[in-house]
Amino acid sequence: MAIVTLAEYKTHAGITGTADDTRLQNILDEAHAALRRMCDRDLSNGFEAATRTEDYQTDSGELSLREFPVSSITSITPINDDNTLGDAIDSTKYRLDARFGIVTYNGTQNGRVVRDADSDREVISTWQWMPRWGRVRVVYVTAAPAADVKGAICRMVDGLYSSIGRDTALRSQSLGAYSVTYATPDEAARAQLHLFSTFRGAGVI
Repeated sequence: MAIVTLAEYKTHAGITGTADDTRLQNILDEAHAALRRMCDRDLSNGFEAATRTEDYQTDSGELSLREFPVSSITSITPINDDNTLGDAIDSTKYRLDARFGIVTYNGTQNGRVVRDADSDREVISTWQWMPRWGRVRVVYVTAAPAADVKGAICRMVDGLYSSIGRDTALRSQSLGAYSVTYATPDEAARAQLHLFSTFRGAGVI
């Protein structure tokens, strides 16, 4: 599967012929690989709708899934020291930010009795205890690629396709009252990074 198919791109670009199909497909493959690599996604099906099984290890109560947005979580299961699986964690014990793929353990009151400094009376602590995920296996389903992800791929292919056969050292051209200025490779790379920055997860720099 692909984020943008050849047929979808040709519709976007208004291309009806088939003479450049092989070249366009190669460019589409390059664009998919670039987007996935820059956003630290799965190189084979990142950003696509799929059921995924992934192992994580973290000492915090917050888990950042590699792929998002997320449609649903099927299960989160602890991995024991001997690499066997424990019992699945009850889904009421965590919450999901589906847009960014962040799963957070629900905090619980620790129930401790403490002495309040202002009133000098014993009260139940309201401090929230946050369990840690540790080592877990997560089975989850990611959503189909959003329109802006498809748009980013199309815009990247637009630029690559239009540069075919052009002298990359040529900065501008003029014809009568009309002129065009071309981006340098560095400028194009910066524009590409900005284009993809929206889809980069937490911790990806």
